[in-house]
Amino acid sequence: MKRFSSAYILFAGLLCAAPSTAQRVVGHPTKMTGTAVIRPLPPKPIPCPHPMNDSLVMSTPTPYQQDFSAASWSAPRAGVGSGLDNHQFLQTFRWDSRTCCQVLSATLTVRLKAIDGASSRAASDAGNDALGIARNGVGVPASGTGYIWPIPSAAGATITKTVTFNAAQLVNLNTDSRLSFVVEDDTAVLGATLTMQRCCLDRKMS
Repeated sequence: MKRFSSAYILFAGLLCAAPSTAQRVVGHPTKMTGTAVIRPLPPKPIPCPHPMNDSLVMSTPTPYQQDFSAASWSAPRAGVGSGLDNHQFLQTFRWDSRTCCQVLSATLTVRLKAIDGASSRAASDAGNDALGIARNGVGVPASGTGYIWPIPSAAGATITKTVTFNAAQLVNLNTDSRLSFVVEDDTAVLGATLTMQRCCLDRKMS
């Protein structure tokens, strides 16, 4: 079970307008005045009240235009499993926005197939194709993004790419309640899944 500090739960509780809870303090008399210096006790880890494990599986692409650059949005676009080269693939995962739920971890898994071979990074085949995360029209660095294919790779080769997210990137997910990615343009997307672990403070939110 995921554990969190009481400070996190207190902060999330404030977001939900929950009643505040007084923090126990300890006093130490001073030599000069005899008054007490109030110091809060260190927070103790407590379990997540209502953990959630979500798995969003893509069926039909549903890209959100605001996340993609104008060039990506206007380029020829591929569907799932398309065998057309020079077609970009765009997708946005979206989920319900819950004030009292926080995404704690997330993993994007994308299954891919080379339409053309990958001969070099400078060639106009799959060798220069990349997988990227997109947000508000710009790319967002994340572990597992970048060039897709090792050089060389044959046409018809398949690979699974896994993208994970650090704390700053999880803030974006919690702010937006969505995740967008793009795959260039001589590579077919066979499938994609977003898995998330979330913590909810209220059972009604889980």
